[in-house]
Parts: sequence; C-alpha cells; structure tokens
Amino acid sequence: MYMTKAGVHMKGGGSATLRHSWAIRALAHDSPMKAIADVLGHRCLDTTFIYAKADLKMLQQVAMPWPEGR
Repeated sequence: MYMTKAGVHMKGGGSATLRHSWAIRALAHDSPMKAIADVLGHRCLDTTFIYAKADLKMLQQVAMPWPEGR
C-alpha cells in the first residue's frame, strides 16, 4: 500500500524487497551486521541474516560482462 502511494510499482515487490535491498547494500559498504540489525529493528541477528543473505563481493567475482549491442 505505501509503496503504491510512493509511486513504486514492481511485480512481487514489497517492504521485504526494500529491506533486503537496503541490507545487502549496507553489507556491500562494510556496515556491521549489528548496525544493519538495529536499523531494521531486529533483536536477533539471525533475523537480519534473512534480509542480508547475498554476498555482493562474491557475486561480483562470478558476474559475466553485460553483452554489448543488445
């Protein structure tokens, strides 16, 4: 509801998607997991790991270049 009000339209998106995106971006900038948990309002770090489960540095190592001309 709030995402629609904000003009954000994405299939399958929601607040969990935004929280996940923010958490993995914070991890990519070397933010401590405890700080991420605090911002997300989690008491337990295990809950935070649900949102911050992508290792962007590892993904960058295996990413293929974007094809040119498409």
